[in-house]
Amino acid sequence: MELEDTDLDDELQSLFSADKITVMTLGHPLRGDDGVGPYIGAQLVVRDPNRFQLINAQTTPTNFLGPILEFRPSTLIIIDATDIGEPPGTLIVFDQEDEQTKQTATTHYQGVSTLMEFIHLEAAYQPEVYFICIQIETIEINPNLSSRIQLKADQLISLLNKHLD
Repeated sequence: MELEDTDLDDELQSLFSADKITVMTLGHPLRGDDGVGPYIGAQLVVRDPNRFQLINAQTTPTNFLGPILEFRPSTLIIIDATDIGEPPGTLIVFDQEDEQTKQTATTHYQGVSTLMEFIHLEAAYQPEVYFICIQIETIEINPNLSSRIQLKADQLISLLNKHLD
């Protein structure tokens, strides 16, 4: 679901109502806007580590299977870049049931898919999974985000930190 800024806070309130939440950020920090996930992850502040787990996985989400299984979140929120042809900075939020969007929206779908398979095989539970994706402008080799993506990321960081309290 594509979100306007006015709807985003309400959507995040709903996502962050679970008992235990893992927030995983994905992306390559040297590929321009693809680094939006790590950029966001580096600025999030977890104040209650018994309720929230933050994992800045960059491009290797499967490396964090152990910590996720140990934490046992009821909800896994994945923040990633997307390239679905929307205007740069567009945010979309969707859940694990939206198979078509999931396969085209997250730029690191394969790693996330493998992670979910491992969680399902190794654990006696399956967390609810939600994706927050930001439409990129460029993924050229560059350690900086484009200005539009950085602005949108900063707005999202502010809202996420509010809900991580």
